[in-house]
This record gives sequence, C-alpha cells and structure tokens, in this order.
Amino acid sequence: MACWIFVTGEKNWPVIRDKGVYGMREKWKGLMQRVRPGDQVAIYLKARSKDGERIPGQIVGIFEVVSEPFVSRERVFKGDIYPLRVKLKSVICPSIPIEFKALVTKLKFVKNKQKFSGYFRRGIIEIPKEDFETIKKELISKIS
Repeated sequence: MACWIFVTGEKNWPVIRDKGVYGMREKWKGLMQRVRPGDQVAIYLKARSKDGERIPGQIVGIFEVVSEPFVSRERVFKGDIYPLRVKLKSVICPSIPIEFKALVTKLKFVKNKQKFSGYFRRGIIEIPKEDFETIKKELISKIS
C-alpha cells in the first residue's frame, strides 16, 4: 500500500468528495500508473482567495483508492477534463480541514519547510506512511 497526497482546487474538491473520483492531466501518466487499489490518499486543497481573504492550503479529507487508474473523457470536473482517473472511497472528511502549514514541521517528506508549496505542482505526491499517519491523526482530532 502506498500513501499519496492528491492536489485539487476549490472548484473540483466537491467533485472528488461527492462523486468519489480524482483526475489529472495526461502529462502525469507515469505517476498515475503507480496508484493502486488500497492506496491511501490525503486530499490537499490549494490556497485560494475567498471574499478578499486568503485561505491557505488545507488537507480536507482522507480517501482510499478503489480502482485501477483508467482514462475517461466524461466531463465531471470543472475546467479541464482531467482524463487520468481513479475512483476513491471516503474515509475521513471533517467539516473543519487542517491547514497544511501547521503540519509542515512534522512531515519528513517536506525538506524545504519554508517553500513547501513547490511539492504540490505535479498533482500527486507519494509520501512516507509515517507522514500519512501524522496527517490522518491530525484530521481525526478535528472530528473528535
């Protein structure tokens, strides 16, 4: 079992949460082909502005991959088609997400603690199981 962070924007987070599917561009085919059923995923919602206020990047949920990667051109996402896809099953989706910056000092995969946002440019990032468990524990604390 591998552990991942899948990156999304505000418009597509509801699609992932409600339809149980994640997609990415074809240029990342090599990465997506490494994803397998049973893999664990934390969803990272990119920083954004809302009503003039900057909302930092957040971890919004934990999911399990429940399909092999597949290609679909069905329009389910906002904006791009994101044809490389996997199906997901929700494990934890708290009403209050956690700010990623608060986790940075606890995560081993983040080598550059000041410029951690650079890790999220590819769309998906494989992370050590220990880091995934740290993220999961923090999310669970939000629902306890």
